[in-house]
Amino acid sequence: MAAGHQVTDYGRQHFAFLVAIPASQCRKTNRRVDFYPGIPIRPFITNDVNLFLNSPGINYLAVFPKSGSRCPESKLLNHAQINGNRTAAQLFQTLLNNTTQHNNQPVGCIILYTTFSLCLDHCFNNTGNCEIISALQSSPFRDIWTEPDIHKYFVFSKIFAHDADQSRHQEIREKLAAVENTGFHIRRCDVEYPFRCRECSAPEYCIEQT
Repeated sequence: MAAGHQVTDYGRQHFAFLVAIPASQCRKTNRRVDFYPGIPIRPFITNDVNLFLNSPGINYLAVFPKSGSRCPESKLLNHAQINGNRTAAQLFQTLLNNTTQHNNQPVGCIILYTTFSLCLDHCFNNTGNCEIISALQSSPFRDIWTEPDIHKYFVFSKIFAHDADQSRHQEIREKLAAVENTGFHIRRCDVEYPFRCRECSAPEYCIEQT
């Protein structure tokens, strides 16, 4: 999964994306995802998710975090980031209209990717309006992007630095189990080529992987 911009400092290495791809690509784990369907250019990552929501025909959203206060995935999932009462994911689903723009093929899978495992201190409570489980239990994840027609994948690459101590690993596993219970398959994937992805399931959820 290509990162788009080349970034070197810690903050800019952290990003999240939500991408919809056709069924024909869903099981091709050793190839790049088409971020601009049919157009061989690198994806764009921004601080402002609204830039994507004003771009009809796009099949992904990709954002950096808000420095010091907000995880990037919360920009994709929570109301506070969008004018009105809808989340970025809900607006994105409306743009997709349940199809991708690649030969108008139906969406086969949804990938929610974040560089680091979800922050235990913010992503699973209401601190700063960053809690994600309730968002994953809501539309479109609950009632539109559903099995058996559409598979959902939650993907991460590394353990978040603040949660790296082994004393926190069991809690990370429990939170990933909560994500899995919302209907997501859990994967841990390399962020750079050659891409390798591993299926993550109870009890370990790939947390001991180096």
